[in-house]
Amino acid sequence: MHIAPTEILEIAIAIETNGAIFYRRAADSTDDPEIRKLCLRLAAEEDDHRAKFERIYSHEGIPLDLYDGNREAHAYIRALASSQICDDASLDLSSSDRLLETAIILEKESLLYYQYLKDGTAQEKNQKLLEEIIAEEQTHVIRLNEQLERDKKNR
Repeated sequence: MHIAPTEILEIAIAIETNGAIFYRRAADSTDDPEIRKLCLRLAAEEDDHRAKFERIYSHEGIPLDLYDGNREAHAYIRALASSQICDDASLDLSSSDRLLETAIILEKESLLYYQYLKDGTAQEKNQKLLEEIIAEEQTHVIRLNEQLERDKKNR
């Protein structure tokens, strides 16, 4: 089993694309103006992450040196990526709490994937890019959790 750097980047692009779609659907599904605003902001940030990965993919070649030849690492990357592929039926937007909890889970799964990518590349340029995206994804988890806590307090 081998996972090519192109596939790794395609997965990252798909994760960010799916994240933006999720946040826009979430924004459309809520009546809460604060949650709607948060979701739209997060969707825009996911679009920005996708653009960064696309830039690497199309303009700079494929510079990832990830786990060359390591079968277990490739299997783990595939497992992490498959957890990011979800259909509409698995997304619970039935309440503000469920929406926020689902978003937190998706963000944490993205963090795992990106941390694993960062750990697997020796190239400083790629590590810095992934560190930046990891920090932004961590901020997403914090914002979502803060909103969830505010909502629970206000009940």
